[in-house]
Amino acid sequence: MKDEAGRPNADSLATRHSPLATNASTLSPLHSPLFSVRTPTAVVTDLGTEFGVAVDKSGDTTSHVYCGSVRVQMIGRCNEETVLNENESAIVQNDADSLRLIVGDGTAVPLEFVRRIPAKPAFIDLLDVVAGGNGWSRRREKGIDASTGEVDFKFAEKRRHGDGRYVDVVWSKLIDGVFIPDGGAGPVQLDSAGHSFGGFPVTSNLTYGSLFARAAEIAPDKTEDEMKHWVYRIGRCREFMPQDRGLLTFCPNVGITFDLEALRAHNPGFRPSRLLATIGMGDVRPYYPEAGNLADFWVFVDGRLTWKQLKLSPNDGAISVETEIGPDDRFLTLVSTNAEGSRSCDWVVVGDPVLQMSSTGTHDK
Repeated sequence: MKDEAGRPNADSLATRHSPLATNASTLSPLHSPLFSVRTPTAVVTDLGTEFGVAVDKSGDTTSHVYCGSVRVQMIGRCNEETVLNENESAIVQNDADSLRLIVGDGTAVPLEFVRRIPAKPAFIDLLDVVAGGNGWSRRREKGIDASTGEVDFKFAEKRRHGDGRYVDVVWSKLIDGVFIPDGGAGPVQLDSAGHSFGGFPVTSNLTYGSLFARAAEIAPDKTEDEMKHWVYRIGRCREFMPQDRGLLTFCPNVGITFDLEALRAHNPGFRPSRLLATIGMGDVRPYYPEAGNLADFWVFVDGRLTWKQLKLSPNDGAISVETEIGPDDRFLTLVSTNAEGSRSCDWVVVGDPVLQMSSTGTHDK
């Protein structure tokens, strides 16, 4: 039952139950081997069903059956009862200390029972999604080959060349695809719906290493060879992940698109409403003093450019990224490209990337 603000109150209950797994209710004077809900005016007995029970301040008891059947019996009147089947309802009214049993179909009961209390995801963790998770499972230390869309089980420090294709990521329902952008070849496809962007610079048409979800803490079992990879050598990495979630690596030129529609379907009652992250460039100068690295970073929603940072350098430090996402937007795309022809040691990272989730007000009941 709902309160005056339209919210389910504490006196309404929906339950799914099997009578074979129940014991007699210790509250009910009507002993039964079946599961029962006792109110001041009625005993509602589960006969193998999913049903709801609500009680108002006067003691009136409303029962509604979603599937299966229940027996509704008035307190103190063992011979006055009814059995309700699917989509049937009954009310036991407490009218001047006299009880009445009123039976009707589901349309006669304007109640909304909470049939499932959904989890409330504050954020979807994009690092977990890239590593093969559902946004909740805290997976790390996996990545994607942007030239093929296949899984990189370890960070792969090698060149990958683009061929102008947008590549589906078939192993993840939450990632739409990946690509290696080159503005010199014309507009670049950003998602499977065909949105494209013609404003990328001419690039080298290659990326270096994996689109990789790096953990905040480097595991002690990393080998000496693994520790040579730039993703583990970058300086000031804590600056880029203030929430200690980890880093998503974007060594240009590379792009990834997340499926917002799939994320909504995966989290009923909630939707992505905002991208939150921190971007920056790892400082390569301790390793390569002569490197003149610059990069661009771009954010798109359904092909619309919503955020960009051009000529990103190590001197810029950590930069906050925030992009609004509408309730009907389908795709979120993150891209990094070479800037001004620079191709050396562009160690771009996106720290703590998450999608803030908002309630749609339509939780599955």
